[in-house]
Amino acid sequence: MGKLVKKIFNYSLNVLLLVVVGGCSGVSLPHVRQMAPLPPHSLCKIAVLPFINDTNFVDGDIIPYRVFMSELNRSDSFHLSQEGDIRSLYREMSIFPGQSPDYDQIRVLSDRLNVDLLISGSIVEMVEDRSGRGKPPLLSVNLSIIDGKTGMILWTTYHRRAGAEYRKIMHFGLVNTITSLSQKMSREIIASWFEEGLKVCNNS
Repeated sequence: MGKLVKKIFNYSLNVLLLVVVGGCSGVSLPHVRQMAPLPPHSLCKIAVLPFINDTNFVDGDIIPYRVFMSELNRSDSFHLSQEGDIRSLYREMSIFPGQSPDYDQIRVLSDRLNVDLLISGSIVEMVEDRSGRGKPPLLSVNLSIIDGKTGMILWTTYHRRAGAEYRKIMHFGLVNTITSLSQKMSREIIASWFEEGLKVCNNS
């Protein structure tokens, strides 16, 4: 029980910091839209599906996807399906790179992976200057939380940040790569989900 309280406290602290940061910068926090309520019980098993790249940035989906999975795992709040298991099922079900699973495929994936929720995502915008001139990166993402049993989208989340925003706020330091920007944005999204009512797994 103490571990659970500690998790909630840590994420509440993160959310408080985000509120302060957002208030100082005038930048909105992740926009979470609740299409339907989450199941009332705590949800332990989650699969993060490969993100879709809707930009011209080559492999623009890979870094945000793996960073988000890492940060969700780092929260020590859920049991996550392994990326290799998910991609193996994608190949078996002929879900090709850049393709989103349909309603029926979502339900099959949920059953085969034995998860309560699935998270899908798309990269809407990505800019990273590799010329060495120090231009800050830009990233915007759309995420959906999906009920594994019904295939229904429960929550959607949109978040957009530029690396320069962190340079000006509370001396967070420079954010000059997509990797570091993805990390900060992932933490903000996860903290917002906890604030909105996503329950920590009691058995993690």
